[in-house]
Amino acid sequence: MALADARTLRLGGELVWVGLGQGLAALGALVGVRVMTGLLPPDAYGEMVLGMTVALLAQQAFFSPAYHTAFRFYAPAAQKGTLPVLLAASRRLTFRSIAWMTVAAIVGAIVLVATGQARWLPILGFAALYAIVTGAGSVFDGFQSAARHRPIVAVHEAGAQWLRFLLAAGVISWMGATSAAAVFGFSISSVIVFASQWFFFRSKIRPRNFSVPDPSDVREELARILPYGLPFAIWGLFSWLQQSSDRWSLQATQSTAVVGLYAALFQIGYYPMSFLSQIMTQWTAPYLFRQAGDASDPARIARARRVNLALVGVMLLATAAAAGVAWGCHDFIFSILAAPAYRGVSPYLPLMVLGGGLFGTGQAAALLYLTTGDSRRLAGPKIATALLGIAFNLFGAAIWGLRGVVLAGIAFGITYCVWIFLALRPDPGPARTPDAT
Repeated sequence: MALADARTLRLGGELVWVGLGQGLAALGALVGVRVMTGLLPPDAYGEMVLGMTVALLAQQAFFSPAYHTAFRFYAPAAQKGTLPVLLAASRRLTFRSIAWMTVAAIVGAIVLVATGQARWLPILGFAALYAIVTGAGSVFDGFQSAARHRPIVAVHEAGAQWLRFLLAAGVISWMGATSAAAVFGFSISSVIVFASQWFFFRSKIRPRNFSVPDPSDVREELARILPYGLPFAIWGLFSWLQQSSDRWSLQATQSTAVVGLYAALFQIGYYPMSFLSQIMTQWTAPYLFRQAGDASDPARIARARRVNLALVGVMLLATAAAAGVAWGCHDFIFSILAAPAYRGVSPYLPLMVLGGGLFGTGQAAALLYLTTGDSRRLAGPKIATALLGIAFNLFGAAIWGLRGVVLAGIAFGITYCVWIFLALRPDPGPARTPDAT
């Protein structure tokens, strides 16, 4: 009984830290929307958001294998005493991610010059710097989350959001109200947060008696973890296309100012639901990973599944409640969180919340496959729904403009959530990937 009480107390304390970190980060994002919409007109705000799709590419595709393998395989490596080998393999994977992101930025710059859009080069350059630094830092956070160092992760999550808009505001006051100035401020903030992440990684994760492992062991470790990590990059690319297509479809069919209005709506309505999903999955995932172990025991997988389904139920209830609040209070919410020029889109807030919550529910359900180590089974649903989401956005923007893209978000959320549920109906069972330990 005492052991159970201690475990409950620890999990409760971890939930407080996860909630505090994500809550302060969400608050920082919302305050940032108010500050940035007050400093930038809708067209400049739209340019900033379009430029930051570069950072989204790094997050969704290039750095996701390194982050997710760190998050999933830290516990088995620490238990087995092979952590130095995992750290060395993770470092190689991170450097590869940096190289791919650099190549993508160079190709993007060449395309901009060739198409006569050289005015976007400063935004691309600053966004690429931000993407590389935050992507590398996310790997450190993956290790810290897996090690259940909740306060460290909470400080970095909250600090990243608050520093980003504070430094952007400072740079805008110095350089002028331009999108390039805002993204420059974002990149400065990422360097500061990265320095802190590196310090705590060295002091908390990396063993004091760290010795360089044998290169052959590192190659074997890479071969063991890559089958789990690479699917994240594959479907991450499609997810990036889907998550960027809403903005770029509006840019193509409407105007940059409409992109800015949509971005403010998205950040106020969609981000809070995304943060809630991250809170729940970040809190429960390490427990589920430990519960599942190497995914060879069906009884342990069944227990993890029950916890996962409870998480899905919580997300569905939270989505319904949040959409109801947004429907009754959208004018009031926008009067606080957005500048007057952006408040005309507030009636769409409940729909945006609904779309974000449905997607977050699907993400919570997908956690079961990550628990079993069988990430490849997610590739089909992830890629197929992303392609449908792109089609929804293009069609919605062309027919109904901003309203059409908002409705496309709901259609995508429903499709993604239902598809994941249908894929979950057969019990996944033990992983077919190489032994996680």
